[in-house]
Amino acid sequence: MVTAESGSAGLGVTFAETRPWYEQWHLVRQQLADVEETLANRREVDRVKRVIETFFIACTHLGDWISQDPSTKALKTEVEHLPKDDPSWRICRAVANTSKHHTRNGGITARIQSISFAEHGTTATFAWTEHKIVQTEDALVLAKRCMDRWERFLTENNLQPL
Repeated sequence: MVTAESGSAGLGVTFAETRPWYEQWHLVRQQLADVEETLANRREVDRVKRVIETFFIACTHLGDWISQDPSTKALKTEVEHLPKDDPSWRICRAVANTSKHHTRNGGITARIQSISFAEHGTTATFAWTEHKIVQTEDALVLAKRCMDRWERFLTENNLQPL
């Protein structure tokens, strides 16, 4: 809950101690917009890499927010099954974990393999190995599939972000 107080000198905002799951949802949506804007308009390798990895970390952490929010805590099991039920989600989580840790000790290692700049924008490609098979995918395509999966999850569970 957020309360606003106005005074003669300006406006102040006070945040409640509890944080609702949709606070993270709005962050993830903004970070996807940042990925799209960065790929369309930027040419800095470090920025492109950082913005993409940050999106995937926030995207996977949304599950934690849903699992910990008292209003949605009952969905913890459903959240935990996402990586098992959806191949894109498995890779999304692998990208997040690979970017957070120097070295993975188990699980899928998924990282940005390449970033290419062209007239029409920037593309980034992920590579990962699963069952000894190397696979690749466009980072924006994967990001959008992960967002689509979250949107389906929210709809299936009647969750409405404020």
